Amino acid sequence: MNTIKKFGSSSDYPYITGSGSSFMTEFSDQWLDTSACCWNNNDEFCPSIKERDDCSKCPQDDMTTETKYDYMQWFISDIPRTDGSGCSKGGAVSYANSAIFTANNRSVKAARFTSSHGLLSSSADFIGARQQALELAAEVNANNEYIEVYAYSSFYPFYEQYDTIVQELMMNLIVCILATFIVATVLLGFQIYASLCVMLSVTMCAVDMLGSMVYLDIPLNALSLVNLLLSVGIAVEFSANIVQAYTMSPHKNRLRKAQDALTKTGPAIVSGIAMTNFVGVVVLAAAKSQLFVVFYFRMFFTINCLCVLHTIVFLPAFLGFLGD
Repeated sequence: MNTIKKFGSSSDYPYITGSGSSFMTEFSDQWLDTSACCWNNNDEFCPSIKERDDCSKCPQDDMTTETKYDYMQWFISDIPRTDGSGCSKGGAVSYANSAIFTANNRSVKAARFTSSHGLLSSSADFIGARQQALELAAEVNANNEYIEVYAYSSFYPFYEQYDTIVQELMMNLIVCILATFIVATVLLGFQIYASLCVMLSVTMCAVDMLGSMVYLDIPLNALSLVNLLLSVGIAVEFSANIVQAYTMSPHKNRLRKAQDALTKTGPAIVSGIAMTNFVGVVVLAAAKSQLFVVFYFRMFFTINCLCVLHTIVFLPAFLGFLGD
């Protein structure tokens, strides 16, 4: 609790604002010391909300460890009174699930204590709040050898993705592009240069899409990461047709081969692949959910535009000047 207070009062940790709360503190400082709270009848607890005609106050002199743990469980199950009479310090409302006792009820197996974050309004705030909570837990663990503390809040699992999302994106993109190169090499008859051309076009599409996300105001998260990986597959569908037509062209001159490839496959790519993709994506622009508009319409519409440009404009020009 002292560590929480230190973090909460430090300007270096603006996202930790609470001084901390624990069922142990409330039990020992409030409930146990309040004469109206702990009552029993032959070692049976008398709840605050019931009549206590046959009950007496819990003895606290020479309190044994076993008795203390009994009192703790009574505190956690005690429903506080709200009418101004009796005990208002019962822990059933605030701490009902704050402790797990061992099978013999003579020690605490696990417990939780709480603090609070300040106002969080942006992704940067949520990420910073989680990071500072993890630092708090790490300091608590470093200063004791008896317990291990974990930081948790309902939004932590979602924002945990940002710890490794850049590394995950790079690794998965590299794996997808290398897999594309291997498959293209096999299907193009082990023509390495042609496979490298396919891989170059695919890589440029993925990189351009990543850069376009900045201007389209699309954040990098798990959804956009999956769509970026899908863009590799879409780009292969566009690029491989042009390259294959180039390698099968009967002409000897590179420029003539590129023209022949574009003439034979260009219309099919635009009308068959691009237009069908555009029709399927455009309907998402009318979606009421921003999830569909941002992560599906914007991304897939842009991916299709980039793939068409790279396939119809860049790739034939590249093959015409630097083709095999």
